[in-house]
Amino acid sequence: MYSLNFWKVLDEFLRKNKIIVDKPKNSLHPKYRESRYPVDYGYLKGTFAIDGDDVDVFIGNSKLIKATGILCTVDLIKKSCEMKILSGCSNEETKSAYNFFNKTGMMKCILINRVTNENKFNSTFLKNEEDSKIYMSSFVDNKEFWRFLQKLVDESNAKKTEEEIYKNVFYGLNFVFLDKTINKQKKGITAAIGEAAEKSNKISAIACVVNTNKKEAENIILLNCLDRELIKICSNLNKNTLISGILIKKE
Repeated sequence: MYSLNFWKVLDEFLRKNKIIVDKPKNSLHPKYRESRYPVDYGYLKGTFAIDGDDVDVFIGNSKLIKATGILCTVDLIKKSCEMKILSGCSNEETKSAYNFFNKTGMMKCILINRVTNENKFNSTFLKNEEDSKIYMSSFVDNKEFWRFLQKLVDESNAKKTEEEIYKNVFYGLNFVFLDKTINKQKKGITAAIGEAAEKSNKISAIACVVNTNKKEAENIILLNCLDRELIKICSNLNKNTLISGILIKKE
């Protein structure tokens, strides 16, 4: 599910926070020593990712400060699910970054591409009650990513939280945190549980959310959600100029 507003908010997020390159192209990965970064890699200084560090970013050779896509990663060793921003990356650089995270045995990712001509996406994919259009992005799925993410959910306990996390966006859903996962800003990865009758917590979708006011970027796992709940969330995610997100439904 796609939103033009998400990319505009992400562009602003990139422009307002200084990019620091700490792992130039061809640098060795600190954990997976057989892997080298295919593109300049760094972070947005002063921002907050769920691992307690700054939000990560790939910087393409063009050096253009514009979001060209995002990678949503799951790491079974680190027990995290993070958002990596692609800035000014060519198609080849984007493909290399996607393959970089998918070639290890303990980390997988999915790719959400920003389309070149956004006006081409004026055909309705889904409509909410207010008849606002929701658009489909260029999306590279990965069944292994969803399998890894479900494993992360299954190995954790969903603990209720009273925190009002984006209350107006995820209205009506019950918020929990996954206690055996990493989220340094909170008690664990944030999840929201919908109304679908399930015996266990099954992943319905994932919401990649950027908050320019708090300088945060995080992924929220949506569990046992009905389609009407996902449509409502998708609409609510893009009514605010400071908070925006993109929702990826598990097929």
